[in-house]
Amino acid sequence: MGFKLVNAKIYARKPPRREELLHLLDAFERIEKPFVMHCKSGADRAGFAAALWMHIHEGQSIAEAQKQLAPKYLHLAWTKTGIVDHILDVYAAERANSGIDFRAWVETHYDQATLRASFAATPIKQRMKWLK
Repeated sequence: MGFKLVNAKIYARKPPRREELLHLLDAFERIEKPFVMHCKSGADRAGFAAALWMHIHEGQSIAEAQKQLAPKYLHLAWTKTGIVDHILDVYAAERANSGIDFRAWVETHYDQATLRASFAATPIKQRMKWLK
């Protein structure tokens, strides 16, 4: 069918390694457009990647881009898959303070272990933004 498969390994239940996230960003730069993104169920990793695309390449705010991660797409932020929301939330907070772009943030501030720990410490009720 003429599709070129490009794999970008990220996770739904744990933060990706810095190298994996940079590989995804690099794939966005070199992939032929239009393109299709998908993961096993199309809710968590694909939603995260779509949110990144919309923020980085379409200029949407993180808050707007995060709408790709929603219960209507079967993404459940209060579960372990909420780590992808958390990554975007942490980035958005740092961006609000410094104006840093996402790639620069990943290259200089992103820390997988810190994100994993801070997500684990986030109360489930706080992860349920859609109830607010």
